[in-house]
Amino acid sequence: MDGIRERAQDEVSFPITRQRLMRVFQNLFDYGEKGIVALTTSNSIYGPVPAADYGQAMLWKEGKSVDLFELCTRPVEMAAQREAMAALRSRLMRAAERVHKQLDWAEAHMSERYRELPSYARQMGGDLLLLFFVGAITPRIWRLIDVAQRRVVWESDSDEIRSACGIAGTKPGQVSMLSDVQLPLASGADHLVVQLGMTRVVFVLDGESLVPAEWSVKKRDDYTDKAGSKSSLIARIDYAQNVFAALDARTGKTSKSFPAPSRSKKPSNFYSAPESGRIAISHRGGTVDIVDGFGDSHFTIRPFSQVPRTEALRVRLANDGDWLSAYGWDVFRAVDLTRREVAELPAPPPNLEDDPERVLYDGDMLATRYGVAFMDQSGLSVIPHSDLSWQPVIQPGRGASKKSGATYQRHLDQWRKPALTLKPAKKGNSWLYGSPDLPESEVPLRDGRPMQLLARVDLEDVKAARPENPWPKHGALYFFTAVDAEGAPLEDDLRNLNATQVLWSPGPFITPADSGERLAVKRPLKLAAHKADMPDISAVIVDAAMLSDAELEEYRDWLEQRNLADQPAGHRLGGYPTILQNNDLEAQAARFADDAHYPPRDSAEKAAASRWRLLLQLDSDDVCIWGTDSGVLYFLIHEDDLSRQNFSRIVSVCEGL
Repeated sequence: MDGIRERAQDEVSFPITRQRLMRVFQNLFDYGEKGIVALTTSNSIYGPVPAADYGQAMLWKEGKSVDLFELCTRPVEMAAQREAMAALRSRLMRAAERVHKQLDWAEAHMSERYRELPSYARQMGGDLLLLFFVGAITPRIWRLIDVAQRRVVWESDSDEIRSACGIAGTKPGQVSMLSDVQLPLASGADHLVVQLGMTRVVFVLDGESLVPAEWSVKKRDDYTDKAGSKSSLIARIDYAQNVFAALDARTGKTSKSFPAPSRSKKPSNFYSAPESGRIAISHRGGTVDIVDGFGDSHFTIRPFSQVPRTEALRVRLANDGDWLSAYGWDVFRAVDLTRREVAELPAPPPNLEDDPERVLYDGDMLATRYGVAFMDQSGLSVIPHSDLSWQPVIQPGRGASKKSGATYQRHLDQWRKPALTLKPAKKGNSWLYGSPDLPESEVPLRDGRPMQLLARVDLEDVKAARPENPWPKHGALYFFTAVDAEGAPLEDDLRNLNATQVLWSPGPFITPADSGERLAVKRPLKLAAHKADMPDISAVIVDAAMLSDAELEEYRDWLEQRNLADQPAGHRLGGYPTILQNNDLEAQAARFADDAHYPPRDSAEKAAASRWRLLLQLDSDDVCIWGTDSGVLYFLIHEDDLSRQNFSRIVSVCEGL
């Protein structure tokens, strides 16, 4: 019997994503014919990072650069450094050891010649760049500079700015609390939106000074999403219908409103540039509307074909609006909006390391008239357009892509994974919660405590509902979770299960006990075939097939024509998972089984990750809330293990909405 019943030996769940403490950001700003500004910022609240050792600031044009370091940083006296560190230590005295290591590092790097990096930077019209020095060091200031003339145009203490807006600051001794947030959200040629504490305020240029727009301070407008452009402030005024408006930043009056050209079930992201009247509206699924004249004309592109339907691309417009930058996880695409062509370059994925005693860099890439600019810790480089391989960009519904002969169809049989939905019933041989119909000696233990049943799936019912399936043809599958002393699922700080176990038993079965510990009273289930048997366009198994953009676009159309593009939530056995965040569950499983890196680095690792598949997903209900919100619990299994009916290497992952 022990050779037939398989138990999990290696219980795996997704770990806590740690906050990365010491981080600097490389930023690129396109100033058209004046060149490109490359600037390092750092918004760490756990101690300042010295600019001289880790910062850069320059104006680059056609191979020549002008130093902007002193203009874009500020000197800080030793007394102010000590005061900031003392305040941080007082506030964070009960923080984790790794935070104190960060503070030790910052304190060790104090010096008489210390210069502070800006926390944030925002490009405005002309040659203006606004810098925010709003970290732990006081006084906190805003500084407006002219990058071409290399001069400070305006500078003000942030406390005076808050006072002019009627917004209280922090109390003495507090450092970087929520009430002291000063976060730039959007900027246009002569206007800026900043979050001050819990309030968003519009500022406008008055001569060479920034002042709060009177209407914004009085009205406390409700338009939380905004973008700046050459002539107007752009705000979303209707979330349900994705309707936008062009506002006069000085008066708040609407000059024109317009809907997003492409339909979207959820609010879309939108972007503009200080010297452009063009707007880019990025929808979930990777579609981007390029809108001119505040709705007078538009065209639609899809820079990346393989974007999950739950995600929208992060994009940026060049200052003149002629170039679009589109950012993937480890790929960057530049789009020539005049010729409607796209070129791809590799990009370093976000740095997920977490070393409290080492500064980590986040680079930046930007498509401009000079080429694609790239900045990392080693400096700035620019790849000319002539060195890139350009292809027509996908234009949905415009016949922009040539038919590829439906080559994706040769993969359909391999991609198809049988799926069954599990729905509530009055009675049935499958159920949620309750007690397992197994001898007590067969119920798995965790720390000496019996694990609790999440679900029992009867395999005879599975065979009846879906005769062609990869699961054992008899017996039952049991899904267990470890529980705490109160009998609740044992979870970490991010609501991931600490330990799960899957067991297959061919029987015989006993009558389950009506009493004893259990998560909830038994809830019978009925099984039925489900349509979620084909992968989303962004699934790793599709990525591993290395299809062209045109082929991916055809597969997308094939899914949509058959109403298979969205995988609805709900309890499900097999098939493909409902996508809540990133469509990377199989890649996560491969990472924790040491089959591949995360994210997969090449076609071989993508193929390895694609060998993992969904075994079961359980939706949140009134008994169990999965993830940090009402999410889903997923169990994944390797193809080889499933074919051997081996359930000892299961990976469980929780994701919230």
